[in-house]
Amino acid sequence: MTFSMTDKEQALAKEFGAIAVMSGMAWKHLVLHEGRCALVTRMAFENSSTDYPYRDIRSVEFSTAGVIQPGHFYLNVGGDTPKVISVTTKQGILYKKSRNVLAEQIRVFIEERRSEPQQQQQPQLAHSSADELKKFADLRDQGIITEEDFQKKKDQLLGI
Repeated sequence: MTFSMTDKEQALAKEFGAIAVMSGMAWKHLVLHEGRCALVTRMAFENSSTDYPYRDIRSVEFSTAGVIQPGHFYLNVGGDTPKVISVTTKQGILYKKSRNVLAEQIRVFIEERRSEPQQQQQPQLAHSSADELKKFADLRDQGIITEEDFQKKKDQLLGI
């Protein structure tokens, strides 16, 4: 996906190691990374950043900016969306009309990442050589494998 960033936003994306950056009002930036996005505030005396993994975002609240009215972008990670999004809203960013196209591109990008199925990995249980050896001894004792099979497996597990 191509993003309609300004030269300044492209420079910030490079600095942050990000896919895209949208600069908003009050020194806030919405920064897209591979598995997460962040709202970054960069001021002369205060810098802060809050990360939001895409899987944790319940919805993206979005309005386009007009000539006078700023647009807003709000990442809902739980609870109700505030009735008013301001420059102090933690999970939100306000932006000017010139950023409408980029805001829509970012909304689509986040929505696509939110809807990707989460790969669930089965926990791998650690088995020690002793556990494996006991398992094969039980199989031998039950007559499921022969003494010879047991000895081969034991030698393999013990590195003999």
